[in-house]
Amino acid sequence: MFTLSLVLNVVLLAALTYREVNFRIQRFSRESDARGWARFAGSMQAHADYGNGVRRIYRPTLATSTSDRCGFTGDREGDAEVWSWLYHAELGEASRAAAESFADAYNKLMRKYMADPDSYEPHGVAATRPAD
Repeated sequence: MFTLSLVLNVVLLAALTYREVNFRIQRFSRESDARGWARFAGSMQAHADYGNGVRRIYRPTLATSTSDRCGFTGDREGDAEVWSWLYHAELGEASRAAAESFADAYNKLMRKYMADPDSYEPHGVAATRPAD
């Protein structure tokens, strides 16, 4: 009887360990996916905004309530307005990581375009421009 109880406890411990490891792997995967998609979205939004005359820098900001909205903070960085880009603590680490990745990618590209306006090319222009 003791041997059976010991075996069952080992099996239960193994199942719980597997579940915890699997959970951590899935969480890491979700956070990585969130960062990657957020970087892509940030770059695309910066490109579109710059082309539409928007000059903005985002600052990741923890939302304090569900009624909080992204908006102008009142600060400026050169010619750009500084805006908040919200993340929500109740959504976990992936929310913060995605907000930071979006803002980093957006800000990097926007700063590049503002520092060197010739580096901006609307979609399709590069393909039709004659080679140098």
